[in-house]
Amino acid sequence: MSAILAVLGEKINNLGYKKKLLQWFWCGVLGELYGSANETRYALDLPQMIDWIENNKSEPKTIYDANFSPSRLHTLRTRNSAAYKGVYALLMKDETKDWLSATRIDFSTYFSESIDIHHIFPVGWCEKNGIRKDDYNSIINKIPLSGRTNRIVSGDAPSRYLSRLKKMLELVMKNFNKY
Repeated sequence: MSAILAVLGEKINNLGYKKKLLQWFWCGVLGELYGSANETRYALDLPQMIDWIENNKSEPKTIYDANFSPSRLHTLRTRNSAAYKGVYALLMKDETKDWLSATRIDFSTYFSESIDIHHIFPVGWCEKNGIRKDDYNSIINKIPLSGRTNRIVSGDAPSRYLSRLKKMLELVMKNFNKY
């Protein structure tokens, strides 16, 4: 990407160019096309992207090769996967908020609020209820939350901890309204 941006320079401010760059980026990330021996892909990306962006030539091979099946979400379990990181980045971009504080999770709050990805249905609850590890550890059961909120969630199912979170929020709002 840095090579493409270096070649394009200020031209990247063109909305059409930017949309093409984003399409290429997300195809590479969600298609997990850069995880192994990819020197050929790197070598092709620059000329193909520039031709596509500036001259409306054929889509780059990276876009053509990209494939993402929704069932892939079920198998995304580790932070090492580009697609896992991509989905997590999309959650952060989509103005995700902490369930308790309602603080928007972004770059600054990520560190100040000890944000991490946590299980919606906690591991302890899943194990106690016979849920397979492959199921509860997939990204579809994870959400960015503050460490404080995660401690309140504890090992309970959402049907139990959501009411706890609601009561705590009501208490906070009641005290806040006093001032």
